[in-house]
Amino acid sequence: MSGQTISCSLAGPTHADLLARLHAEIFVSEPWDANWFGRMLLNPAVSGLILSRDDEPTGLALTSAVADEAEILTIGILPACRRQGLGGALLEAVIGDAAGRGVTRLHLEVSADNHAAIALYEKAGFARTGLRRKYYRNGADAVMMAHELRPPAL
Repeated sequence: MSGQTISCSLAGPTHADLLARLHAEIFVSEPWDANWFGRMLLNPAVSGLILSRDDEPTGLALTSAVADEAEILTIGILPACRRQGLGGALLEAVIGDAAGRGVTRLHLEVSADNHAAIALYEKAGFARTGLRRKYYRNGADAVMMAHELRPPAL
């Protein structure tokens, strides 16, 4: 990633079309539409992030927080941009955003056959907390994971 500028910005309802386009490229079989993103981002409990490389959007993440816990609703990097450290950068931004909102425990689910994502989450400090059998439409299991975040320093 040397020589490239990586940035992460907050997403609001005005970014719904962009988020839907990114999501459709990342999750081809189950894309979420712009109306869904727009409605979600009107909710103050939901935080959206857009990761860009050299000002080109390459990834997205949405989290939903309740009290001191949050769930990653979706996170992904465009297929052509994977395995370049961008997923780790986005996940780090998600964790930082959640911690900044007072979250102390961050949850996610991931397809059991998505070994690269599971390895990334474990490297970032997530631990497996459960398994949902045949959770996805294609019959794949979902691995449940959580990360205990440190409270922000005072």
